[in-house]
Amino acid sequence: MPVVNEGAAKAAPAVAPQFTAYIALGSNLGDASGHDSPIQQIERALRELHSLPQTQRVRHSCLYQSPPAGHADQPDYVNAVAEIRTRLTPGALLEELLKLEIRFGRRRLFRNAPRTLDLDLLLYDARTLHEPGLTLPHPRMHTRPFVLVPLLEIAPKIEIPGHGPIHSLPPAHDRSQLRPVALQTASALCEGPL
Repeated sequence: MPVVNEGAAKAAPAVAPQFTAYIALGSNLGDASGHDSPIQQIERALRELHSLPQTQRVRHSCLYQSPPAGHADQPDYVNAVAEIRTRLTPGALLEELLKLEIRFGRRRLFRNAPRTLDLDLLLYDARTLHEPGLTLPHPRMHTRPFVLVPLLEIAPKIEIPGHGPIHSLPPAHDRSQLRPVALQTASALCEGPL
């Protein structure tokens, strides 16, 4: 009768696969203390993305300033897009992003209200998903230059499910309302370690 090593026979715990996701970041208000500007809010949020559970930030776009969408009577926004790798499910990742918004002082007073931090889950691999509170890809991303221009910068070959390659979408090339933030330091902000 063969001898079986019971320790070796036990299956190793399964490791969840990693998925690539893209997050849009936006801010047009500083923090409650009045110390952080929207640029600093985005920089802090990029660092925080790296510390989400089972998640690492891979790279991020340059920062861009853009006029507000929807409610026009508010300051311009600072926007960026980050690529992450995560083992979280789409729903769990969205929960973590919402918690991060709250930690940054986000209050949802009305639709398109000014915000200290806005985090939108744009894409989660090539998945399409329609659940209460979560639609993938993000339902309006394909129309927004302030999302597509920075996404094109870091993922020029990406396909947006239901809309095709990013480079074929006209808003991905519309920089008319976007201004790079701090041109003299833009290279430090693009894909930097933060």
